[in-house]
Amino acid sequence: MKQTNQKKDLSTGAQVVEVVSDSFAPFIGVMAGSGMLKALLAIFILSGWLTIESSTYITLYAASNAVFYFLPVLLGSSLAHRLGSNSYLGATVGASLLEPSFIGLIGAEGSNFIGLPFTAIDYSCTVFPVFIAVSALSVLEKQIRDRCSENIRLFMVPMLCLMVIVPLTVMVFGPIGVYLGNALATTIDNLQAFSSVLTGAVIGGGMMLCVVVGLHWGIVPVAIASAATASGDSIVPMWAPSTFAQMGIAFAIYFSARRAEDKAIAGPAALTGILAGVTEPIIYGLIMRYRRTIPIVVSAGMVGGAINGYFQVRMTAFVFQNIFTVPVFDSALWYLTGISVSFFMALVLTLLFGYEKRANESVVSPV
Repeated sequence: MKQTNQKKDLSTGAQVVEVVSDSFAPFIGVMAGSGMLKALLAIFILSGWLTIESSTYITLYAASNAVFYFLPVLLGSSLAHRLGSNSYLGATVGASLLEPSFIGLIGAEGSNFIGLPFTAIDYSCTVFPVFIAVSALSVLEKQIRDRCSENIRLFMVPMLCLMVIVPLTVMVFGPIGVYLGNALATTIDNLQAFSSVLTGAVIGGGMMLCVVVGLHWGIVPVAIASAATASGDSIVPMWAPSTFAQMGIAFAIYFSARRAEDKAIAGPAALTGILAGVTEPIIYGLIMRYRRTIPIVVSAGMVGGAINGYFQVRMTAFVFQNIFTVPVFDSALWYLTGISVSFFMALVLTLLFGYEKRANESVVSPV
């Protein structure tokens, strides 16, 4: 009863954060392990032990990338379970977005659903579309179940849910995330023309929040295209301090944690971030769980982003943000300064002010 009352006392925003954190909890260890494997592969490539064309590398890369590629499936399952819905139905909604015949529609013209046009999108590695879809699914499933005869409920409820939710996702929920991401990229371009320092502070401070809802995927194509030009890309250098601030928080939690569970998450997550540039385990396993760290990563990211913006740091090829890719950035010394300031600022602030435990420590079992 006490736990229920505590949950009711949470604000809407806090409840959303709670749901997101709990939804990632069952497979956060898998994400951390996969990230560590990515880090090992990066070391093997740099050392010359493997090449990206080798079947050994391709096999291990598939193992390391699967949890991220199929994130809509895993998140669909755990989120549905968290919301009291059928976890397998939630997974099926996510899987439908990655089904090969649907993937074949990407880039094709004239796609429509019962005459209503839509554009197929690559939903691999995304969070926002399946989060909205499964949230809607949890409501729809209950409504259909309450109105459906028990004799046909077994197949009728999933059938009707899939008939409604999947088309809604490809026509409404998914494109919303893409359009918001594209609008964000356009806003960044306009802001950068006004002030590179202000742009750096905004990107460095806000990028983690964009990653949480998947809006960063609208920026990635812009960054890739910019990196291929002679002048290089300026967005990722301002984004990177946020990434390294997250790593600083992970190291701080590892050093200061008294609970074995926190150390078990923070240690591998920190190494995964610093070696591979994969920070999802940090974001969903630590920062979203301990919300006091959110303003720390925002403020530290703002400072480092402003530094990289001021010194006009550019990325000459699109890479993940980790310690091995520093040479890819021109003005590497200033880039290193920006990410180091953010890293140590976040680390020190977290050590000084601590990290917040959730009011309700709910354990989510794998589904």
